[in-house]
Amino acid sequence: FAQITHGAPYDVFLAADEKTPALLINQNLADKMAIKPFTYALGRIALWAPHANKPVTEKAILTAGEHTKLAIANPKLAPYGQASIEILNALSLTEKNQQGLIIGENIAQTFQFVASGNVEFGFVAYSQLLHQKTPKHEFWLVPKENHAPIKQNAALLNSGKANNAAISFLTFLSGEKAKQIIRSQGYWVD
Repeated sequence: FAQITHGAPYDVFLAADEKTPALLINQNLADKMAIKPFTYALGRIALWAPHANKPVTEKAILTAGEHTKLAIANPKLAPYGQASIEILNALSLTEKNQQGLIIGENIAQTFQFVASGNVEFGFVAYSQLLHQKTPKHEFWLVPKENHAPIKQNAALLNSGKANNAAISFLTFLSGEKAKQIIRSQGYWVD
């Protein structure tokens, strides 16, 4: 976003949220007519504990000790962080886990905190776990009812309006073949 607002020559923007493409439209840096911004993927979130000695379930976080550390992405900046707070609220665990929250700058750093073993549990992107071929007993895939959708939107930037490849790419991205690929990588699609 910062690079685009400072004139970087990009044609397409794929965001991890829906808010940032909307900001680009409001600043007249993205097109809302030729191809309207659309949700290309819905992020899925999982509670991951690779070093746990028993399968990770919803109960794992419910029964974790008071000194257990839980990593989440920054809820002020990252959609996955906001979803993590919503999950804790849905499970009535926000207050219990407040002391042990470790805040990562983003979902990648949160993943690293848990992978290194420095943090016992973490809410991470399910796509990260699929990419790493994580065994199913190491994570609990959070039901989508426990948080608002993590909408990831695409937008055609003004510099891409005259670029047929950019327009073709976004057209492809909204099609069924791309949706199959996106699903296979651990995301939901509409």
